[in-house]
Amino acid sequence: MNQLMVRRKKRKNIGQIGGILLLAGLIFIFSVSNYRIARERSGNEEKIELLKAELDLLEARKMDLEESLKMADEKEYVERILREDFLMKKPGEEKVVILLDDEEVEAEDDEEVEKSGWQRLIEALPLPE
Repeated sequence: MNQLMVRRKKRKNIGQIGGILLLAGLIFIFSVSNYRIARERSGNEEKIELLKAELDLLEARKMDLEESLKMADEKEYVERILREDFLMKKPGEEKVVILLDDEEVEAEDDEEVEKSGWQRLIEALPLPE
């Protein structure tokens, strides 16, 4: 009978140790899971802040575009855009273009581009005159 009690105690001890190991394993798994979720949450919070900033910029741009759209109905606004951006003029008016220093240099560069390939080749070769 003594042996039977010893066997039962051993089984009871093994069961208790197994239960403790199982509990420790579950605690470890939940801790690792919780850590990963917390790390993802902090990353998501940063993304949310970036997206909120982008949303604010887009809303400001939307308001500017809506304001421009309202102005597009006005005759003076349309006339100004046509004159400035498309260089249009009313009948009987003359265009006046004022070149600044940088634009003069660009105009000279444009003249060189207008030369044909043969003209550039002749200029590049040292030919006797």
